[in-house]
Amino acid sequence: MVGTESLESFFLDQNIEIKLGDSITIKSETKPAYLGNVQHIALDPDEEDSYLVTVAWYYRPTEVHGGCKMYHGEKEVLSVSALILFLGIILCVCIDLSLSPLWTSQSDHIDTIDSSTIIGHCKVLTLEQYMELKTIPEHTYYSRFFYSPSRKIFKPDSVAVFCYCEMPYNPDLEMIMCEKCEEWFHPQCLGKPMKELTATNKFMCADCRRRW
Repeated sequence: MVGTESLESFFLDQNIEIKLGDSITIKSETKPAYLGNVQHIALDPDEEDSYLVTVAWYYRPTEVHGGCKMYHGEKEVLSVSALILFLGIILCVCIDLSLSPLWTSQSDHIDTIDSSTIIGHCKVLTLEQYMELKTIPEHTYYSRFFYSPSRKIFKPDSVAVFCYCEMPYNPDLEMIMCEKCEEWFHPQCLGKPMKELTATNKFMCADCRRRW
């Protein structure tokens, strides 16, 4: 049985402090490390110096309904919805979280894991925060969508699109802004390399060149 008394934090063997609300990396034998957010911490009543940690999973685009799209960046992850997190916390403190078949069937949103499976910290930023970074540290990701695995829906269900391809922003792809209309374009959609497009001080898209 998982203890219901919530702890604020605990230390891994490497003296890394794991706190409520931290984003963490979790061991995986068959794929890149799993990513989760710590929702609840309790002592493991069956094992000394061990903790049971309830995590809300982050999903990589390859793991969601519909799969990875062109606008998904390499470091993009999707969060489960705030409502699911709230319900998960209520479950953690109100019921026995032994890994029963019922609980396992609901684990597409949250799971309780053993602290020994945790590797360490990661950072999950907003897209805006991620774009401000000059260099991308290891284990740093961004999220702009909430995802409900059970309902297979995304929030928000629409975002701003750019370029002739009308694709949401992907920070991994170069873009250039038209000086007149201030729209952003992918060099590959313009059929020219970025070096050629930036050879002059000002870039104008084809629509603006026709107007001006």
